[in-house]
Amino acid sequence: MPKSSDINRVVIIGGGPAGRIAAVHLGTAGEDVLLIDRKGATGGQCLHHGCMVICALNDIARTLAHSEKLTAYEIFDASPKVSLKNIWRETGKIQKTISNILDEETTGTGVTLCTGKEACINGPDVTLDGEEVSYDKLIISTGSRPYIPDIQGTELPHVYTPHNIHNLTELPEKISIIGGGVIASEFAYIFSALGSEVEMLCRREIFGSMDETFVKLARKELKKVSVREDTPVDKITENRQGAGLTLHAGYTESRTDAVLIATGLVPNTDMISGFEKGKLGEIIVNRDMQTGIAGIYAAGDITGPPYLTPVARREGLIAASSILGRENPGMPSCIPQSIKLRFDHSFCSVPGIKPDKACILPSPAGAGSFWSVPERYTGYSKIELDTKSGKIVRMYAGSPASSLFTPYMAYLMEKGTTTEQLKQFLEVHPAADGIYGLIKYAQALREEKKREDETVT
Repeated sequence: MPKSSDINRVVIIGGGPAGRIAAVHLGTAGEDVLLIDRKGATGGQCLHHGCMVICALNDIARTLAHSEKLTAYEIFDASPKVSLKNIWRETGKIQKTISNILDEETTGTGVTLCTGKEACINGPDVTLDGEEVSYDKLIISTGSRPYIPDIQGTELPHVYTPHNIHNLTELPEKISIIGGGVIASEFAYIFSALGSEVEMLCRREIFGSMDETFVKLARKELKKVSVREDTPVDKITENRQGAGLTLHAGYTESRTDAVLIATGLVPNTDMISGFEKGKLGEIIVNRDMQTGIAGIYAAGDITGPPYLTPVARREGLIAASSILGRENPGMPSCIPQSIKLRFDHSFCSVPGIKPDKACILPSPAGAGSFWSVPERYTGYSKIELDTKSGKIVRMYAGSPASSLFTPYMAYLMEKGTTTEQLKQFLEVHPAADGIYGLIKYAQALREEKKREDETVT
C-alpha cells in the first residue's frame, strides 16, 4: 500500500524492458527505486523467451540454409549437423551473460533489485511473498504471456509454448505449430532449417491482412513448411504408449512428435486485480501511463498490443518521466517492425494517410543474398507514397539486414520527409537492400510526371 512519509519511494513490479528502463531513469534521477521480478534475473520475456531466443535460433537456421546452398554448389564438402540440446545449453549461457550485464547496469544507477519473489497486486495493495510492500509510486510492468487457445490436450507432454520450448532437447522428426502469425512463422522457418518436418495449422489465412508482398515472400521462405490454412485445431491426443501426438482439426487428423502453440500473447495480469481492464485483460492507462488509481502506473505489454520491446521501453520511459514531472517524450505513430525468416522482413506505415502509388523492385545482391542470385531471389523493396506531396506512407523490405535501416526510415516518414528531400541521399555499397534506390526511382517518376503535366499545360 502507499507510504505516508516524505521519502519518495518507487516500486516497480516486473524487470522486463518497460520496468527496467523506468527503473534506470528513476534511479539515475536519484529516486529510491525497488525493482521486483519473480525470475532470478532481469530481462523479461524479450531476453528469456522471445526476441533473443529467436535471434539465437535464427542465426543457426540461416547458417544451415546458407551452408546447404554452398554445399549444393560444391563449395562446402558437407552441411553441418545440429544438437538441439547443445543449442539450449549455449543459448542459456549467453542469456545469463546478458542478464548479468543488465543487472549491473540497473543496480549501478542506485536501483535495489529483488528477484525470485512473487508479487500480488490488488488495487493499491501490494504484497511480496505475502509481505506487504509500501511505496509512494508504483509501476506495474509484468509483461505478457503466451495465449493458450481453448483446445483440449494442451497440457499433454510434448506440447510446448515459446516459454518452455527449451524443454524439447531432441530435434523432433515432425513438429506441428499451431498459429499463423509472426511467432509461429519464425519458429516454423527455424525448425524446418534445423531438419524437422514442419506443419503450420492456421485458424485462418496465414499472416492475415499483412502486406501482400511480404506474404508472397514469406510463403517462398517457408517452402519446406506445410501450411494448412483455415484449419482450427479441436483437440490434441496422446498416441498409445506415448508415441507422439495426434492433432484433430475438424474431420482431419495429423500425427506428430511435438506441438508448439504459437498463437500470440496476452497481458500477464492474472495476479493483478482492482484496475480497469480491457477485453484482453490489459490494464487501461492514459497517455502518461497512469492507471485509474492515483500514483500507480502501468507500462509495457501489460497495457496491450503491439507487444514490441521498443514500445515497452518507451512506455517505461513515459511512466518514469511522469513520476519525475518531466515532459512526456511521446510515442511515435510510425512504429517499425521486423519478422525474421530467411531474410529480415521489415515494415512500417504512417497512420491516417492513404497512399496512391506503390513502387516495388527486387533487392540488390549483397552480403547475405549474393549466393541467392542463381535462384533469382534476393528479396524485395517496396514503398507506397502520396504522389502529390512526395511523402512516403508505407515501406516494406525483405532483405538480410532490413531491420537495421527500417527504424531510420520510420523516423523520416514520421517527420514527413519527402522523396524530393531524400533523392540526394547516398547509400553504402555493397548493401543487400534497395529502399533508398527505390526512393530515388519514385522521385524520378514524380519528376517525369511533373514534366509531362507541364508539357500538356
